[in-house]
Amino acid sequence: MNLKSICSFSPIMSNHLFAPSRLDMAFAVWHRSGLVYFQDLFSDDSFVSFTHLCRDHNIPKSHFFRYLQARSFASKHFPGYPCPPSKDLAHSVLNVNPFNKGAVSFWASVFRSLSAISGRILSPNPQTAIFGTVDTGLGFSSLHKNAVAMRRCMPAVSYC
Repeated sequence: MNLKSICSFSPIMSNHLFAPSRLDMAFAVWHRSGLVYFQDLFSDDSFVSFTHLCRDHNIPKSHFFRYLQARSFASKHFPGYPCPPSKDLAHSVLNVNPFNKGAVSFWASVFRSLSAISGRILSPNPQTAIFGTVDTGLGFSSLHKNAVAMRRCMPAVSYC
């Protein structure tokens, strides 16, 4: 793969675009401290200070030079630095809670957009590949009746 762009969900540690993280295993300390992605280095309104990292993530003070490396990298690769990166499609996609109402609709719109961008129908249909198919011959009411019937046939079990 020849990936040359970066998004806020790019990892700090072992990032092929951020050479210091490949050469210096001290970034593993950052990873274990919760600083996993470049977005973790931004607060709601700016790039976080080294004091903040030391206080909130227990980063050793000896990592100041590494902080400067990460800050320099972020300033060159994230437009609008020191403000946090804008919430792009990757951010939206990676933050979808699959259990929230509307998640399936969200993914359906993403797949429609991908089909429109590519100019062809995606095959196999990504929705079917991810969510599977629903046998329309079995409605909810018949499944519910079968479940109720099975519970009536099972012996009562009590747990102490």
